[in-house]
Amino acid sequence: MKGIIEGNGKCVVKVAKADQVAEDISNLLRVGCCLVRRKRISESISKIIMKRPIAIGLSPNTTGTDVRLSLSLLVRPWKYTRGYAAERLEGWFEKYFGVPFAISFNSGRSALYTILKAMDIHEGDEVILQAFTCVVVPNAIIALGAKPVYVDIDETFTMRAHDLEKKITKRTKAVIVQHTFGIPTQMDDILRITKRHKIPIIEDAAHTIVEHIKEKS
Repeated sequence: MKGIIEGNGKCVVKVAKADQVAEDISNLLRVGCCLVRRKRISESISKIIMKRPIAIGLSPNTTGTDVRLSLSLLVRPWKYTRGYAAERLEGWFEKYFGVPFAISFNSGRSALYTILKAMDIHEGDEVILQAFTCVVVPNAIIALGAKPVYVDIDETFTMRAHDLEKKITKRTKAVIVQHTFGIPTQMDDILRITKRHKIPIIEDAAHTIVEHIKEKS
Protein backbone atom coordinates (compact mmCIF):
# COMPACT_ATOMS: atom_id res chain seq x y z
CA MET A 1 0.00 0.00 0.00
CA LYS A 2 1.58 3.24 -1.11
CA GLY A 3 0.93 6.80 -0.03
CA ILE A 4 -1.19 6.07 3.03
CA ILE A 5 -0.33 9.58 4.23
CA GLU A 6 0.01 11.98 1.33
CA GLY A 7 1.74 15.34 1.35
CA ASN A 8 -1.54 17.24 1.64
CA GLY A 9 -2.43 15.40 4.82
CA LYS A 10 -5.02 13.14 3.20
CA CYS A 11 -4.99 9.64 4.63
CA VAL A 12 -6.01 6.83 2.31
CA VAL A 13 -6.64 3.29 3.54
CA LYS A 14 -7.10 0.56 0.96
CA VAL A 15 -7.27 -3.15 1.64
CA ALA A 16 -4.41 -5.19 0.21
CA LYS A 17 -2.80 -7.97 2.22
CA ALA A 18 -4.03 -8.03 5.80
CA ASP A 19 -0.53 -8.01 7.32
CA GLN A 20 0.54 -5.03 5.22
CA VAL A 21 -2.66 -3.15 6.05
CA ALA A 22 -2.13 -3.88 9.74
CA GLU A 23 1.37 -2.44 9.60
CA ASP A 24 0.36 0.68 7.68
CA ILE A 25 -2.68 1.41 9.83
CA SER A 26 -0.61 0.83 12.94
CA ASN A 27 1.83 3.49 11.72
CA LEU A 28 -1.06 5.79 10.89
CA LEU A 29 -2.59 5.44 14.33
CA ARG A 30 0.74 6.15 16.00
CA VAL A 31 0.76 9.49 14.19
CA GLY A 32 -2.62 10.15 15.83
CA CYS A 33 -1.26 9.21 19.27
CA CYS A 34 -3.38 6.07 19.45
CA LEU A 35 -1.50 2.79 19.72
CA VAL A 36 -3.21 -0.40 18.64
CA ARG A 37 -1.56 -3.79 18.55
CA ARG A 38 -0.69 -4.92 15.05
CA LYS A 39 -2.07 -8.41 15.60
CA ARG A 40 -5.49 -7.11 16.61
CA ILE A 41 -5.64 -4.80 13.57
CA SER A 42 -4.72 -7.70 11.30
CA GLU A 43 -7.48 -9.83 12.79
CA SER A 44 -9.94 -6.98 12.35
CA ILE A 45 -9.00 -6.28 8.75
CA SER A 46 -9.47 -9.95 7.90
CA LYS A 47 -13.11 -9.56 8.97
CA ILE A 48 -13.77 -6.08 7.56
CA ILE A 49 -13.61 -5.68 3.78
CA MET A 50 -13.24 -2.09 2.59
CA LYS A 51 -14.33 -2.20 -1.03
CA ARG A 52 -12.83 1.14 -2.01
CA PRO A 53 -10.33 3.69 -0.68
CA ILE A 54 -11.37 5.78 2.31
CA ALA A 55 -10.15 9.40 2.38
CA ILE A 56 -10.24 10.02 6.13
CA GLY A 57 -9.54 13.74 5.77
CA LEU A 58 -12.39 14.24 3.29
CA SER A 59 -15.92 12.91 2.89
CA PRO A 60 -15.37 9.14 2.62
CA ASN A 61 -18.72 8.31 1.01
CA THR A 62 -18.84 11.04 -1.64
CA THR A 63 -19.61 9.69 -5.11
CA GLY A 64 -19.54 11.17 -8.60
CA THR A 65 -23.29 11.71 -8.41
CA ASP A 66 -22.87 13.79 -5.23
CA VAL A 67 -20.25 15.97 -6.92
CA ARG A 68 -22.39 16.55 -10.04
CA LEU A 69 -25.44 17.41 -7.95
CA SER A 70 -23.45 19.86 -5.83
CA LEU A 71 -22.02 21.59 -8.88
CA SER A 72 -25.46 21.86 -10.50
CA LEU A 73 -26.86 23.50 -7.37
CA LEU A 74 -24.18 26.20 -7.43
CA VAL A 75 -25.75 27.68 -10.55
CA ARG A 76 -29.31 27.20 -9.26
CA PRO A 77 -29.33 28.89 -5.83
CA TRP A 78 -33.15 29.01 -5.74
CA LYS A 79 -33.03 25.24 -5.22
CA TYR A 80 -31.50 25.56 -1.76
CA THR A 81 -32.04 29.15 -0.54
CA ARG A 82 -35.79 28.62 -0.06
CA GLY A 83 -35.20 25.98 2.59
CA TYR A 84 -37.21 23.16 1.03
CA ALA A 85 -34.28 20.74 1.04
CA ALA A 86 -33.57 21.34 4.73
CA GLU A 87 -37.24 20.86 5.61
CA ARG A 88 -37.40 17.58 3.67
CA LEU A 89 -34.21 16.35 5.37
CA GLU A 90 -35.49 17.18 8.85
CA GLY A 91 -38.86 15.63 8.03
CA TRP A 92 -37.17 12.37 7.01
CA PHE A 93 -35.31 12.15 10.33
CA GLU A 94 -38.46 12.96 12.32
CA LYS A 95 -40.42 10.22 10.57
CA TYR A 96 -37.71 7.56 10.63
CA PHE A 97 -36.75 7.97 14.29
CA GLY A 98 -40.26 8.80 15.50
CA VAL A 99 -39.28 12.07 17.13
CA PRO A 100 -41.30 15.31 17.30
CA PHE A 101 -38.58 17.42 15.69
CA ALA A 102 -35.13 17.27 14.10
CA ILE A 103 -32.75 20.19 13.57
CA SER A 104 -30.22 20.32 10.74
CA PHE A 105 -26.95 22.29 10.82
CA ASN A 106 -24.45 23.47 8.26
CA SER A 107 -21.85 21.01 9.58
CA GLY A 108 -21.21 18.31 12.16
CA ARG A 109 -18.86 20.70 13.94
CA SER A 110 -21.64 23.23 14.48
CA ALA A 111 -24.09 20.52 15.56
CA LEU A 112 -21.70 19.05 18.15
CA TYR A 113 -20.78 22.49 19.51
CA THR A 114 -24.46 23.36 19.92
CA ILE A 115 -25.24 20.05 21.67
CA LEU A 116 -22.38 20.49 24.12
CA LYS A 117 -23.35 24.10 24.80
CA ALA A 118 -26.97 23.08 25.40
CA MET A 119 -25.66 20.57 27.95
CA ASP A 120 -23.88 23.46 29.71
CA ILE A 121 -20.42 22.04 29.06
CA HIS A 122 -17.91 24.70 30.10
CA GLU A 123 -14.39 25.32 31.35
CA GLY A 124 -13.18 22.71 33.81
CA ASP A 125 -15.49 19.98 32.48
CA GLU A 126 -14.27 16.83 30.74
CA VAL A 127 -15.82 15.13 27.71
CA ILE A 128 -14.73 11.59 26.84
CA LEU A 129 -14.24 10.54 23.22
CA GLN A 130 -12.33 7.87 21.35
CA ALA A 131 -8.79 8.70 20.25
CA PHE A 132 -9.34 7.68 16.61
CA THR A 133 -11.76 10.34 15.42
CA CYS A 134 -12.11 13.48 13.32
CA VAL A 135 -10.35 16.59 14.62
CA VAL A 136 -13.64 18.53 14.69
CA VAL A 137 -14.82 16.46 17.66
CA PRO A 138 -12.13 17.57 20.15
CA ASN A 139 -12.17 21.04 18.60
CA ALA A 140 -15.83 21.51 19.56
CA ILE A 141 -15.00 20.49 23.13
CA ILE A 142 -11.98 22.79 23.35
CA ALA A 143 -13.99 25.70 21.90
CA LEU A 144 -16.16 25.59 25.03
CA GLY A 145 -13.14 25.55 27.32
CA ALA A 146 -13.65 21.91 28.29
CA LYS A 147 -11.05 19.15 28.19
CA PRO A 148 -11.22 16.23 25.71
CA VAL A 149 -10.29 12.92 27.36
CA TYR A 150 -9.25 10.21 24.95
CA VAL A 151 -10.17 6.53 25.20
CA ASP A 152 -8.39 3.76 23.31
CA ILE A 153 -10.13 1.87 20.50
CA ASP A 154 -10.63 -1.86 20.04
CA GLU A 155 -10.19 -4.07 16.97
CA THR A 156 -13.27 -2.52 15.33
CA PHE A 157 -11.80 1.00 15.53
CA THR A 158 -14.54 2.00 18.01
CA MET A 159 -14.37 2.90 21.70
CA ARG A 160 -13.02 0.28 24.08
CA ALA A 161 -15.53 0.07 26.93
CA HIS A 162 -12.98 -1.21 29.45
CA ASP A 163 -10.73 1.81 28.91
CA LEU A 164 -13.74 4.15 29.05
CA GLU A 165 -14.45 3.31 32.67
CA LYS A 166 -10.85 4.05 33.62
CA LYS A 167 -11.10 7.58 32.19
CA ILE A 168 -14.26 8.67 34.03
CA THR A 169 -13.73 11.27 36.77
CA LYS A 170 -15.88 13.61 38.83
CA ARG A 171 -15.42 16.21 36.07
CA THR A 172 -16.76 13.96 33.27
CA LYS A 173 -19.91 15.55 31.84
CA ALA A 174 -20.51 13.57 28.64
CA VAL A 175 -19.29 10.67 26.51
CA ILE A 176 -19.21 10.87 22.70
CA VAL A 177 -19.39 7.49 20.97
CA GLN A 178 -18.62 6.94 17.31
CA HIS A 179 -19.52 4.12 14.93
CA THR A 180 -16.27 4.22 12.94
CA PHE A 181 -16.67 3.32 9.25
CA GLY A 182 -20.26 2.32 10.08
CA ILE A 183 -19.14 -0.43 12.48
CA PRO A 184 -21.36 -0.52 15.62
CA THR A 185 -19.53 0.28 18.85
CA GLN A 186 -20.02 -1.66 22.12
CA MET A 187 -23.20 0.22 23.01
CA ASP A 188 -24.48 -2.31 25.57
CA ASP A 189 -21.26 -2.19 27.60
CA ILE A 190 -20.90 1.57 27.22
CA LEU A 191 -24.51 2.19 28.27
CA ARG A 192 -24.06 0.07 31.39
CA ILE A 193 -21.03 2.13 32.36
CA THR A 194 -22.54 5.55 31.66
CA LYS A 195 -25.84 4.70 33.37
CA ARG A 196 -23.97 3.58 36.47
CA HIS A 197 -22.08 6.88 36.56
CA LYS A 198 -25.11 8.91 35.39
CA ILE A 199 -23.26 10.39 32.40
CA PRO A 200 -25.14 11.32 29.20
CA ILE A 201 -24.07 9.90 25.83
CA ILE A 202 -23.79 11.81 22.55
CA GLU A 203 -23.92 9.42 19.61
CA ASP A 204 -21.80 10.56 16.65
CA ALA A 205 -23.54 9.08 13.61
CA ALA A 206 -21.42 10.87 10.99
CA HIS A 207 -20.21 7.51 9.65
CA THR A 208 -23.63 5.90 9.53
CA ILE A 209 -27.21 7.06 9.98
CA VAL A 210 -28.64 3.60 10.46
CA GLU A 211 -26.76 0.59 11.78
CA HIS A 212 -28.00 -2.65 13.27
CA ILE A 213 -26.81 -3.62 16.73
CA LYS A 214 -27.92 -7.09 17.77
CA GLU A 215 -30.79 -6.97 15.26
CA LYS A 216 -31.92 -3.58 16.56
CA SER A 217 -31.54 -0.38 14.54
